[in-house]
Amino acid sequence: MRGILVPFIGNMANIAKRPLIAHVAVVLMAVAMLYGCSTANKYSKLTADTKNFHPKSIVVLPAIVGEHGAGADEIDGVVAAGLNKRGWYKKVVDGAATRKQIEGSEELAGALAAYLQKLDMFGIADNAAARKIKKELGGNDAFLIVNVTSWDYGRAGGNKVAKAGFSLRLVNLETGAVVWIGRHEVVEEYTLFKPELKDVAADTIAVLAREMPH
Repeated sequence: MRGILVPFIGNMANIAKRPLIAHVAVVLMAVAMLYGCSTANKYSKLTADTKNFHPKSIVVLPAIVGEHGAGADEIDGVVAAGLNKRGWYKKVVDGAATRKQIEGSEELAGALAAYLQKLDMFGIADNAAARKIKKELGGNDAFLIVNVTSWDYGRAGGNKVAKAGFSLRLVNLETGAVVWIGRHEVVEEYTLFKPELKDVAADTIAVLAREMPH
């Protein structure tokens, strides 16, 4: 996969001065490669750890955009807006705000790197790292890992299409367990006028948000 971008890291000159934040970048690049850049029809799965988990506050991590870096700023806003629209959560922190927190805290960056590395490389939910993340994020109930699987224009069956797809994972910050996984892609056909990708993405997130624990 070429052109992998991690938007919350900032410019490369600053990365060298902040090794823990750079480590988060490396881990998120690995996550993007593990989960790929394509998606099938809607998939939604609650885990056994979902029982009695009713989050009231969710922190959206900066999107893992892969080769779709051009839409990073819009993507962060679309995801949070979709969750807010459901009206289930008292507080939703968008990816842009979370990015600023990560850039300003080596402790948070280090805890996220540790958690994501163990989760995606070994399938282990690091409870200690999750609790540290919770503390650094102000005691919120959960965080949402956002992987962008499609964000582009193309052709399908001879028709022009706009595509926006996401793979989401919701993590209980008290236990570190992944409590929900969802994937979906919306493909919208058009003739003369291109639909805005952020609008197609909003439709994708609306479908996924209906499936999330609340």
